[in-house]
Amino acid sequence: MLLETNPTSPYSVTVWGVGDQQKFYVAAGERDNRWAQYLEKYPEVTLSVDGKLYAAQAQRVQESAEFEQIRQAFVAKYDIDPDPDFKTEGALYRLVAAQ
Repeated sequence: MLLETNPTSPYSVTVWGVGDQQKFYVAAGERDNRWAQYLEKYPEVTLSVDGKLYAAQAQRVQESAEFEQIRQAFVAKYDIDPDPDFKTEGALYRLVAAQ
């Protein structure tokens, strides 16, 4: 899927995502990635999934239990080894439908 951020000068990146009930999440391996910095400054995003566009607001996940649950969902879905530094260097973002 493709995530577009920074409405003043659109910037797109291919991302991995996981869904949890009614919520959808994307992960940044490093908070200093350009697109993650844009999300912090401009939370309005457009998500492209199978050619369909969805307007959303990005919210960084900061609550520990939710963070760990979603981190584990990424590890399971993508069959990746857990990164011991992800909690301090990475970020998870909850995407909610724009209103």
